[in-house]
Amino acid sequence: CWVCLGDLAIKKHIQSEKNVTAFSPDDQYETSTYLVEHFLEAGSPTLIHGDGSTGKSYLCLYMAVRAALGLDFFGKKTTPFKTLYVDHEATAQKLKNRLHRNANGLKLPFSSLVEHVHWYKPEGSLASEQEILARMIEDNGYGAIIVDAGASASGGSPMDEKAVLSMFTALDHLPCAKLVIHHEPKEASAA
Repeated sequence: CWVCLGDLAIKKHIQSEKNVTAFSPDDQYETSTYLVEHFLEAGSPTLIHGDGSTGKSYLCLYMAVRAALGLDFFGKKTTPFKTLYVDHEATAQKLKNRLHRNANGLKLPFSSLVEHVHWYKPEGSLASEQEILARMIEDNGYGAIIVDAGASASGGSPMDEKAVLSMFTALDHLPCAKLVIHHEPKEASAA
């Protein structure tokens, strides 16, 4: 299980930390800033996991489109943001077709969406593309990235603890909200 392995990698990393902070009962609560209320937190990773071909990519794109237009997402308030769709699996044409479907469903012209969602096909793992992505995010003002799909973005097997931890470490250094789409590898779900 990729999520469980990621948790294990993070726990090992935390256990190896040399600096430990003890909290005080007087510590103040800091509110989180959400781009999508109680779902997509600014600066933090969010993971969507499910079987392949169940609509995760459509759901995430729909969220990005609605938020970009300042529309709620299933009753949750949104803060408008621009999205970079980092696609390890599909083509630009496939995302363009999905954007057209979103525009049609919202009864909007396609041209009203193209400035809000951009597509990028990485040449390597998320860790190897970290500097490129960080520069793209800052130069273009992306408030969020959608990474499709997590296993491919890790650059290794979803069971490879180092690859998964490397991906999450790279995500942590990107200056925006991160939405990672993950599904079990096709061969694992067929077994």
